[in-house]
Parts: sequence; structure tokens; C-alpha cells
Amino acid sequence: MPAVSEMSKLKRDIEALSAALRPARPGQTLALSDKDRRAIRSEIDSCIRALDELRDRLAG
Repeated sequence: MPAVSEMSKLKRDIEALSAALRPARPGQTLALSDKDRRAIRSEIDSCIRALDELRDRLAG
């Protein structure tokens, strides 16, 4: 089923993004400008809205 495969890829991509946004060492901050932080947050918000729409479609 393609949807199950795509969901697995999405989960891996989320984990990869989470790892990329983790500081190299505990207590360290990410080397991101405020502009980059806002852009990433905006993209994450867009993805969440798209996932909400897909969830609503599945609810019928």
C-alpha cells in the first residue's frame, strides 16, 4: 500500500530533521540565524497544516 510506505518515509524524514536541529553537544545552541529559525518554523507549521488536512480526509 503506497500510503503506508509514504508514512514510513515521512517518519524517517521527521527523525532526520529532528537530528539536524539537535545541538552537537548538550547545552550548546544551534548556529541558526533568527531568519533561518523563523523560516524553518514556518515550514514546519505548513507541514502540520497539510498533515491536519490529510487526517481530516481520513476521518471521512
